[in-house]
Amino acid sequence: MPRLTLLIVLLTASMLLNAEIKFIPGFQFNISTAPVVDRIRVEHPDGRKDALDASGSIGFIFEPGYQFIQERYEVRLSSGIGFLHNNLFNSGYFSLESSLLFPTGTSLSVGPHLGAFYLLSAWDGEDTSSDDVSLEMNQPAYLIGVSITSLGFGTRLIGSLDYVFGEIDVKGHGGWVPDTDHINYQGLSLRMGLGF
Repeated sequence: MPRLTLLIVLLTASMLLNAEIKFIPGFQFNISTAPVVDRIRVEHPDGRKDALDASGSIGFIFEPGYQFIQERYEVRLSSGIGFLHNNLFNSGYFSLESSLLFPTGTSLSVGPHLGAFYLLSAWDGEDTSSDDVSLEMNQPAYLIGVSITSLGFGTRLIGSLDYVFGEIDVKGHGGWVPDTDHINYQGLSLRMGLGF
């Protein structure tokens, strides 16, 4: 493992050596098929019940980053903060991401996109609240896909199509009992926006 880490560091350093560096703040809208949940039911011993399902999320992310520009490729390293909403929960969003972009001969550059993100989710029930049911992501979730960026040094179109995967723990409080202990946060994510 130490040798692999050293190899990754050396490879990254060689790619960024003598690169032109530019700070690029970005803002993107996000549409995702995750989470896909048929239904989560919670029950209380006194007979009260609540049930929610979800089939996707919408949101936005502010994602400043640095672009390391070489003649044949660009490397983008960024961090983000944003918000996601679906029928199950509202969530703050934090991410660390990287892209390796290659010019296509047109006005676009395309390449692999990798990242990790963390959701701070709050249950959004009809008859229950986050005091009754808590959602916790104890480990980061991940994304892997393709990043697309328009070329140039002014305002740029930025976007990505990714597969996202992670797990959110579900816990009941005050007597409430959920019928599952986790949510599989998996699906496709499309983001489009502007970099400046």
